[in-house]
Amino acid sequence: MTSRQPGYRELSPREREVLRLIADGNTTKQAARAMKVAPATAQRHLVNVSAKLGTTKERAAMVHRAYTLGQLDPPEHSVPISITKIPPAERDILNGLANGWSLAEVVASKGLYLLTARDDERTLKTRLGATNTAHLITRAWQLRLLGPESTSTPNGPATHT
Repeated sequence: MTSRQPGYRELSPREREVLRLIADGNTTKQAARAMKVAPATAQRHLVNVSAKLGTTKERAAMVHRAYTLGQLDPPEHSVPISITKIPPAERDILNGLANGWSLAEVVASKGLYLLTARDDERTLKTRLGATNTAHLITRAWQLRLLGPESTSTPNGPATHT
């Protein structure tokens, strides 16, 4: 594990396990099945993770915050998959989701159209090979689009409190 920042409670091994499974693109049911627990138990672990990390309930935000705070080991970097430039609207969506904003909040903050933003989010997931928004954050970390070694400066909305 990387060094941890003060002010946040340590995740339990089971909380870390469910969050890792979610970060890898699994649903709550899939994570529960892998952990051999009920889906409600896996969901309860995620509620605890949100509280301990001080994030919204958005899974993408939990994953990003856990990587940032060293609560989850950041994923191995991947060789970029012909990603030369992420369009600004997709970058705004990525940063907003990482910071715990819903797509509607990103749209309102950046003056985007909701239907276009939904299409941009789908395109971004496809472009990065992500199965869901939490997995999108992991893929962005792997490709250095997010994290301390990111290839560009984030320009998404500020973090929620």
